[in-house]
Amino acid sequence: MTRSRLASIIVALSAASLIAQATSPARFQFERHVAVTAAGPQSLEIDLPLLIGSRPFTVVRRGDRALAVNGIADLRLFANNVEVPYLLIPPVADDPVFINGRILPISAIDVRENRSSGFEVDLQEIATVDAIDLDAIEGPFLKRFRLEGSGDRERWTQLVGEGTAFNLPAERIRHTRILFAPGAYRYLRVTWNDTNSARVPSPSHVLVRRVTASSPGPMLRSEVPITRRPSEPGRSRFRVTLPAARLPIVALELTVGGGNLLRDARVFEPGLVGQEAQPRLLGQARLTRVVRDEIPADALSIPTAQPAESQLDLVVDDGDNPPLELSSVTAVFAELPWIYFEAPGPGSITARYGDARLGPPRYDLEAARATIGSPANRAAWVAAPPVTLAVEPEALPMPDTGSAMSTDGFGYARDIPEGAAGLIAVPLDAAVMAHSGIARRRLQDLRIIDRAGMQIPYLLERRDEPLIVDTPIERRGLPEGVQAGSKRATSYAIHPPFPELPNARLVLTTRARVFQRTVTLGTVVPASDRVAARFIPMSERDWVHADEAIAAPALTFTLPEERNGDLFLIIEEGDNQPLPIDKASILMPAYAVRLFRRPQLPLRLIYGSDTVGPPQYDLQLLAPQVLGRAAEEVTAGPERALGSSGGDRSIELVSPIVFWSALGLTVVVLLGLVVRLMKREAL
Repeated sequence: MTRSRLASIIVALSAASLIAQATSPARFQFERHVAVTAAGPQSLEIDLPLLIGSRPFTVVRRGDRALAVNGIADLRLFANNVEVPYLLIPPVADDPVFINGRILPISAIDVRENRSSGFEVDLQEIATVDAIDLDAIEGPFLKRFRLEGSGDRERWTQLVGEGTAFNLPAERIRHTRILFAPGAYRYLRVTWNDTNSARVPSPSHVLVRRVTASSPGPMLRSEVPITRRPSEPGRSRFRVTLPAARLPIVALELTVGGGNLLRDARVFEPGLVGQEAQPRLLGQARLTRVVRDEIPADALSIPTAQPAESQLDLVVDDGDNPPLELSSVTAVFAELPWIYFEAPGPGSITARYGDARLGPPRYDLEAARATIGSPANRAAWVAAPPVTLAVEPEALPMPDTGSAMSTDGFGYARDIPEGAAGLIAVPLDAAVMAHSGIARRRLQDLRIIDRAGMQIPYLLERRDEPLIVDTPIERRGLPEGVQAGSKRATSYAIHPPFPELPNARLVLTTRARVFQRTVTLGTVVPASDRVAARFIPMSERDWVHADEAIAAPALTFTLPEERNGDLFLIIEEGDNQPLPIDKASILMPAYAVRLFRRPQLPLRLIYGSDTVGPPQYDLQLLAPQVLGRAAEEVTAGPERALGSSGGDRSIELVSPIVFWSALGLTVVVLLGLVVRLMKREAL
């Protein structure tokens, strides 16, 4: 079928649809423009701004391929304010087609001073190809190379200027499938750089991938912001911020500094476990870099499931190494469909999207899907940011208040500042953990109330990173009469911020590089009528380091949740100078509460009660919606005690609207009574 005949069929099939479909009353949020250079069938790629603002895709797996389906249903195209039908052409998940090429020796003119070698591949005919597979080369090998293509073995086109191929079985990493821009070639030539490495034998055969309808197109990639997060010793933590939630992302590619590397990495996002949001594992991998003859072989990609959140946590186990030198992270997207439409002529096509209420369009163009091939015309997005047409306020998915809650019996309150409506996350600090996270409460006494005392439903979220609190430490002798350690021991008093801390660990750091000490953590129990003051050891550890080049690892102790007496650290110095302690930190589990806030409504977090049970909110039924939205992080105000009765005069039991309405009604009733009495007296 000729292209002009296909265009005529498409126009005829679409005419009735265009007449019937008036411009919909949709409320689009975004508008962009597409440049078209010629009339007729067009192909248009889906890019990141369209993914961010439109209906999200779902990732499905087909073997080792990840495909994005059922997305951007709210997209509409317009030419001169007339809707233009379009189709999403999905990637085909068939197995790729490979050509088994014939190996030819490389021409002698390309071997210079014995510093290069290689081979050529003859495909027997000119074919459109986009990848060469070097699996047949026996490992181990790690080589730099140049790849070229030709149709006649006379004129060559450079396909890869300087690449790296490797197969290292001992390290379990390989990179032998070399991708390049699709093109029509009969011959491919691989030239190895032998300057710093031994030659590799020519392969017995080489497979070259033919471009077909099922060939994966270029994968969309986008660098995303990262921030280093607080972490415990031996781990590096990073917050990865994606452009939006529910993007069809299938991997994170890391750029890491330094030399050889072997560390395990994991990617998390919040997920629902029971009634609580806890870190959900999205993916894990072993980050590996091998450097041989100054050539690095990297395996720094982490395959992931499709994230629901816009913020991910990347955790890397550093072991005894310095923190990971992470410089960038790139998100890799699933294979995306492309957009097919028929342009009436050269010019501009307007694309509008961002209305969650719109369903997928239905065009008569669907009848021609089976006859649609790859159009010669390629439309392109205009290089300008999307224009915002409307801002849809974030709708609360449910009633935003629960039952009334009295503050009687609660020990503490914190103000949550007012602000714009939407989803917020309030981190719980050390004070909340000390007064609500302890064994007899375990955060089940947390409540959030408004000015009228109505509960605001929330979802408790446990975070993967620890809550870190610096704690004062001072060099101080033990109380008189208390003995602990030898005369050459140094004692330190440690001052945790609260007497009770749940699941806490004490972490000590030093700037010393070469040392060996025995460190004891214990408490000094004060004297009583029957027993003298004494030191009770809780834990003893050896702290050893013998490498001037790197910092010493931190020393960690587990703290009891309840302590009886002051906390002391005893360090046996031997015949050495006292070991300098730079810093003492306390690590605890980190939590936050997620809730929907009404606009400009001050709230209060109350806690510290042994009489209330865990809350049961309908919001927990909608946890996937709560977890799939970006939350503004809000810091609660300082803690204040509510008093022995739990009362707090600053918490209003009746809202101002109710109060003034009732007062006004009372005044009206009283005035009516006065008027009636005056009329009776007049009679």
